[in-house]
Amino acid sequence: MRGWLLVTANLCLALVVSGCAGGRKEGARHAAGREESAPAALPTTTYAMDYVLKYWGQGEWDEAIGALVELTEAGATDVCYRPLNFTEQEFLALPYREREGLREEMLEQLRVLREIASKLQDKAQEAADSGDLEGAAKFLKTMKRLGESNRGPEVTLLVDLVGKAIERRADEKLATLRR
Repeated sequence: MRGWLLVTANLCLALVVSGCAGGRKEGARHAAGREESAPAALPTTTYAMDYVLKYWGQGEWDEAIGALVELTEAGATDVCYRPLNFTEQEFLALPYREREGLREEMLEQLRVLREIASKLQDKAQEAADSGDLEGAAKFLKTMKRLGESNRGPEVTLLVDLVGKAIERRADEKLATLRR
């Protein structure tokens, strides 16, 4: 419980102070060099998704899912949900070696995004099975928001495809939940 409160407080601080804007593109190129321990407080120059991915990577799945739900409930901007913030044109304009390194990082982070979406779907199913339709809808809306935020011309084509798939899956589950 204490960990959940720390995550919530940290994300709220990040959203209020940084607004999930500025400085992302440079930081995104060096994600592999991040430290592995959970942060005591979110720096104002970092994005919420960085910490969601960090918690996920440490096996703290409930904290990662809880953080995403908090982002959704707080009305976070699209960039807060993006592991990398490059357009296709910006990505293609990078030197070949840098682009290839970033492609590997992107593929790994997209794999994790798909895992997170599956976990959100599982949590929604658990909630629905226990009769908590409101809780199920909350997880599916978070999943939909994760997909929506990783779509469009502001992201690479590969990220857009994964975002569309996540959003479509969330929409399908939401539709069956409402029946």
